Amino acid sequence: MDFHELIYPRVHEEILADVPNPWTYPATRGLIPLLEFSEALQVIEESLTQTVEKKYDVLETANAHEVSFDDLGAEYYSAVCLLYSSVFIHIYGVFESSMLDLCKAKRGKHRLAASDLAGHGIERCKTYLTKVVQVPFDFGKSQEWGRIQNYGHVRNCLVHSAGRIDGMSVEDKLRKFAKSHPQFDAAADELTINEQFCREVIQTCMDFWTDFVRSEANG
Repeated sequence: MDFHELIYPRVHEEILADVPNPWTYPATRGLIPLLEFSEALQVIEESLTQTVEKKYDVLETANAHEVSFDDLGAEYYSAVCLLYSSVFIHIYGVFESSMLDLCKAKRGKHRLAASDLAGHGIERCKTYLTKVVQVPFDFGKSQEWGRIQNYGHVRNCLVHSAGRIDGMSVEDKLRKFAKSHPQFDAAADELTINEQFCREVIQTCMDFWTDFVRSEANG
């Protein structure tokens, strides 16, 4: 029994209890790492808080120099932004990897592989699943898919421009997304990632996969 088989009962009980034999659908595997990410975020937040509090206590006890919790708060904020940016990028990467794995699992007797098509990333996967495999899932009607596409723009901004929006080829889309999103400062020229945004991304990706599995079950 491997790890996926061990964790399967949780996937079924928590998310796909209404789908008969959900483990027979390859898309179900996309849910597994997202469940683990959700649990890990709480541990990360608690660890960061404890670290900055301990550092404050040590400095205050040693009286090394005058230090305010606000000073450490700024240091904590910078560390948090960097950490959660990395977490977000990894979550998105896992989602993209799950899409690629799904395309491979769905290839079957199809002559073309996803890698034979133009484009890249999740957009190429979508093209393959809709045009070649012809899955029943309607990407165009999925609000989650629309949000995930925006997450892709955010990911590229963080990776290629350190979060700076100005000059990005999708600058208008990024500013529109930031303006409509409660976790971002609409007036800022730089995107910063927090725990709440990471949790939203996880939930959105989980909702996408559950809808995808249900569409196949009802196919």
